[in-house]
Amino acid sequence: LEIKIWKSKDIILKALNAHKNKVAVMWSGGKDSTSILYMIKEIFNGKIPLPVIHLDTSLYSNVLYKFRDRITEELDLRLIIETKKQLNSDEIDDCIKYKFCKLKEKLLVKVIKNNKFSAIITGVKSKDQINFKDNNWLERENMPLVKINPIIDFTEYDIWKYIRKKSVKHCELYNYGYID
Repeated sequence: LEIKIWKSKDIILKALNAHKNKVAVMWSGGKDSTSILYMIKEIFNGKIPLPVIHLDTSLYSNVLYKFRDRITEELDLRLIIETKKQLNSDEIDDCIKYKFCKLKEKLLVKVIKNNKFSAIITGVKSKDQINFKDNNWLERENMPLVKINPIIDFTEYDIWKYIRKKSVKHCELYNYGYID
């Protein structure tokens, strides 16, 4: 695990070096992306100097919103929330079916264009790759964006071990069997 953590931090530092102030962190409020925030916090001595993007489909539980708000305050995040309040039935179905739905794609494109980000750090692990419906949306939008996946080699076990070892706060839904 220590080697994986070291490699993840190295990937983050290399991304920041390559993209300077054009990097943001994707944060869903889930355990994986929250672990990324804690790694960045470790790298920067308790601070998270990057903008953090939360794509809100308005389908999340109130428990998650409370967790998001609490962590945002505790970690002093520069949080960019992009949301859509009224969803049509096709958008709802797509977001339920796919982890990264078309609505999130649209919200992310808007954030990237508005902020001119050239890279995003994600909490994607290798097993998550199969949950993404279509990874060609960036090309369709003609957006040269680098996706940085520092925990791509982590397993579920690794993430939970990291959470316990580093006392990473996580949404209480996981305590009741929630699986993301």
